[in-house]
Amino acid sequence: MGALMWGAYGLQTIGLAQTTAGKSAFLTGTYCILVPFASYVLSGERLTRYNLGAALLCLAGIGLVALDSVEFNAGDAITLGGAVFFAIQMAVTAKYGRKMDITSSRFGCLWAMAF
Repeated sequence: MGALMWGAYGLQTIGLAQTTAGKSAFLTGTYCILVPFASYVLSGERLTRYNLGAALLCLAGIGLVALDSVEFNAGDAITLGGAVFFAIQMAVTAKYGRKMDITSSRFGCLWAMAF
């Protein structure tokens, strides 16, 4: 999970050097739409019509924001790659995090006792 997060932030940072901050923020935010698809591939969780509808709306939004001119530059593509890494990281966390109990670790016990 850490390697996926490292890849996501790394690609986002590299992409930001080649595109605008607004485009980068919007394109990175597309991970929200990609998470159900990543969960489907990793865990076999069913996709709903809402997932598909949201993906189409997101694709239209990407087109309106990222394609403000005719060019879709390398920074945009790299930033989208980072969004894919964020989505995969969240899907992996959802799949394997369900089996973990945070109170079983030392830090988890201290955290649980604090509250």
